[in-house]
Amino acid sequence: MTIRATRPTWRVFGSLVLGAALWSWASAGRAQDTDQVRFYLSGRAGAAILLDGRPVTGLEAGLSEQTTGVSLGVNLGRYFGLELAADGFEKFLRSRPDVSVRPGPTLGEFSVGTLIPQVRFRYPLLDGWLTPYVVAGVGVGHHEFNDRKQAGRGLSIHGRDTGVVAAIGGGVEYFVASNVALGVEARYLVDRDQEIEFQGRRERADLDAILVGLSMRLLYPDTPRAARSEAAAFATDGRVYAALRPGGAVSLRSRVGSGLEVEPENAALGPFNHFGGLALGLDFQRRFSVELAVEGYEPILTVPGLGRVSEYGFWTVLPQARLRFPVRENRLVPYLVAGVGVSFTEVNDVKRDPDVVKIKGNSVIGAAGSVGAGIEYLVTDNLAVGAETKYIIARGHSVTLNSREVDVELDALFTSLAVRIYFGRGGR
Repeated sequence: MTIRATRPTWRVFGSLVLGAALWSWASAGRAQDTDQVRFYLSGRAGAAILLDGRPVTGLEAGLSEQTTGVSLGVNLGRYFGLELAADGFEKFLRSRPDVSVRPGPTLGEFSVGTLIPQVRFRYPLLDGWLTPYVVAGVGVGHHEFNDRKQAGRGLSIHGRDTGVVAAIGGGVEYFVASNVALGVEARYLVDRDQEIEFQGRRERADLDAILVGLSMRLLYPDTPRAARSEAAAFATDGRVYAALRPGGAVSLRSRVGSGLEVEPENAALGPFNHFGGLALGLDFQRRFSVELAVEGYEPILTVPGLGRVSEYGFWTVLPQARLRFPVRENRLVPYLVAGVGVSFTEVNDVKRDPDVVKIKGNSVIGAAGSVGAGIEYLVTDNLAVGAETKYIIARGHSVTLNSREVDVELDALFTSLAVRIYFGRGGR
């Protein structure tokens, strides 16, 4: 159980939070926490700071890595709530027989995933605009050694264990709308007595960590004051929005270049690589929108006969147009989307010894285009949920494989859920 994200995830999530904060003035008149019973979905992105860099003898783990998480919960009144929090991060393991010597090459990755029921106590301030809170809970954690590197081949390394974990911490959030809150959160993760085996020696590792990051909380239903909005309020003409799109990316070509193939990442769900995206846009008219979308994923490059050689980060930055068809009093919106922009690639996490195969990225900037469709439903006058699928084409990229330049053609299908937050008010 690992929540995995590509490297730029915290930047994408942070950009969304910052963008929402900059536009919060548009709806500040209705922004407040309440004493209603309300359900919520919260997303987090930040850093996991390991307190002990040497979990077992002979191994060293990176102290700080990216973490992502989600929570599903309910506010049971003004002060108390319950939630189920899932978080995940990965640490790079390196050999280090003694603290007096420099750590060796990376042997592999060690994933940590937690699922913790938590109690949440909050105390709204400033008429409900600002809400400090504390959380605590006990749950389960799953740990696994994976993605073995070239330096780890031939070594006995095992670390698959499930045990009891606990978390305690707190945060503060600011309501930018009646049903949207942005904040920061820090929790202490108690994660101990997990078994790791290295070269025949079995030890119990303490993996306590501090999880800190930005957060966004979406609440439902809206406040009674906001919920009394007229049907015209669901018209989004002239409104700015931010959209967050988690989902899956499928590479449509198994052979992406001469002597070069692609396959899903370790944490993929079947053919679907983990995918993340962000869009900032404007509904100019009832049927027409423009947006800037940043999206990407990270498949594995392979060479026939040699196997996996590296990971290949792929990101697009696309100005897009959306043709919208609002129905059901503007609440249900099927749409078409298309755009042309640029793509970026990065060869990273090389998995083979340079004496066996050499690979590096050359043309890291190329051309990209998109065409697709989606549908969304406005749950409230400023919050829409939906799904989107689009075809991505990218050209102009290449890698050097054993001194030979190979053109890389990446075609993919991006399928995602979407949460779109509108700023300002409809019906104007």
